[in-house]
Formats: sequence, structure tokens, C-alpha cells
Amino acid sequence: MAKCSVRSRHSTAMVKITSFVSAFHLFTVCGAVTLATPKTTQVTVGEQVLFHVNIQGGDSYDVTFHSKNPNTLIAVWTINNTVNLKSAHLLYVGRVQWNESGSVVLYNVQVKDSRKYKIEINYQSTGLKNNDEASFELRVFEPVSQLAVKIIDDCTTPNIILNCSTSKGTNVTFHWRKESLSGAIDSAFNGTQLVIDLGNEEEQQVYRCIAENPVSNAKSDPVRPEPCHRNKNGLFWIILLGLIPAVLVWVYYSIISTKAGRATQEHSEHPDALSNGFVEPTYITLLNPRRTSE
Repeated sequence: MAKCSVRSRHSTAMVKITSFVSAFHLFTVCGAVTLATPKTTQVTVGEQVLFHVNIQGGDSYDVTFHSKNPNTLIAVWTINNTVNLKSAHLLYVGRVQWNESGSVVLYNVQVKDSRKYKIEINYQSTGLKNNDEASFELRVFEPVSQLAVKIIDDCTTPNIILNCSTSKGTNVTFHWRKESLSGAIDSAFNGTQLVIDLGNEEEQQVYRCIAENPVSNAKSDPVRPEPCHRNKNGLFWIILLGLIPAVLVWVYYSIISTKAGRATQEHSEHPDALSNGFVEPTYITLLNPRRTSE
């Protein structure tokens, strides 16, 4: 006889299940196993879940384990002093097993295993009622991974945007917590993004992103945003990039003006020449020519 501890999500107490089983069966139900209840049971990806049903004590009965929405026949066992697996769905081969304590064990649960389940017991012995059944609802979640916070600041406004994200997690909710430097929590904000108007901040604050789902939570490192004008290097490059176009335009017009001045000066210093190299003559007409003496 051996006793195995099974975790229950709906109670702080440990549920003790006693069974006369082989060492192999003991190995499958001992360890990180969560006991499913008729209410919704929430577990983490990779855990083992135990679906328990009360057996009247007959030596011969059939066990049918299936899911709802969609309706899927997962496995059927015949119990007659020994456990005989009659059929199993291909997606559950190696992941589902009947334990003689009166439980179905589902191994390595995944997010896609989130659904309703039902166990039916059909007795073959006379003198017992025809069947027993038990229903369960299972919800599987991937835990939240480490958080990443990105600061978005284009230096055109006093506003700074904090963006929080996680690479893993199922049904994750995000919220921000605003803290003073003394550690006091001032307020909280929901959502992955937080817009901060640093122009209205009376004192320097730090912010933390918190992400959580029903089975896990994660917290970012404290973020202390600063307005853009405090970053001298960033301001220098902004000014420099703004001056470059103006300088290029000034240089361009200076070159054009210099070339035009030189062309005007050369034209005034040198008379016009004909294409054959001779200088074009200039004729002067006198309006009142003097008479020659007779």
C-alpha cells in the first residue's frame, strides 16, 4: 500500500489517494499531479492532471474517457482484475492512462487540452447500478516569460511612451505601477503601453510593468524615464542634423553667386571678339561735323 500526494487548485490541503497498485502505477500518480475538480481547474503547460471518479467496488466495468466541445472519444478501458486498454485516440496515445484508484491521468497537458471532460463507468456486475460518471473542465495556460520594456521618445514632445511585452504566455494581462523614489505606490494603469507627460511630473518617478495570467506573473525592472533635453549627446545630434541642410543650401548659393560675379567681370574687361579672332570695330557718328577750311 502506498500514499501519493496530489495537488488541488481549489484547496490548500493535500488530497491523499491510497491505492494498491504496482510500482509503475505509483510512479505515474506520484509527483507534480494536479487533481481536477468538477469546477474549472487551471494548470500550467507540461503538468499532469488526475481526473478522479468514485467506483462502487465492482470487479468488472468499462471506463470511457471523452472530451466535449468538440466531442472526442479519448480512451476506453475494460477492467476485469486487470486493466485492458481497448482503444485510444492517436493524439492521446502515451499521454492518458487509467489508474486502479479510480482515476484517469492525463500527462504533459498543453494549451489545446483546455476543454470539458467526462468519465463514464459502466458496471458489468449484477446488483450494482448501471453506471457512474463525473465531469470536469480544464484550462491550461503557458506561464508568462520575462518582460521587455521599450522606451519610445522622439524628442518632439514632452511625452514618453513605455511599451511592455512578453514572448510567452497565455491570456496575459498587463498593467503599470507608478512608484515614487521612496517606494510608495502612487497609481496603476492598465494596458501594454503607458504614455507619460514628463512636463507635468512634479517629482521623478519610476515605473514597473506587471504581466500575469491565472497560473503565473512577472515583473519588469524599474524604469526611470528622463526627458529628451537632459540627454546632451542626443540634443547635439538633433541640432547638427537640423543645420546640415541649411549649410548645404548656403554653400550652393554661394558657389552660384561667385560664378556669376566672375562672368560679369570678365565680360566688362574684354571686348567682344568675332569668331575669326578679330576684334569687332566700333563706329562713331558725329552729328555736327566741322567744315574744312577752303
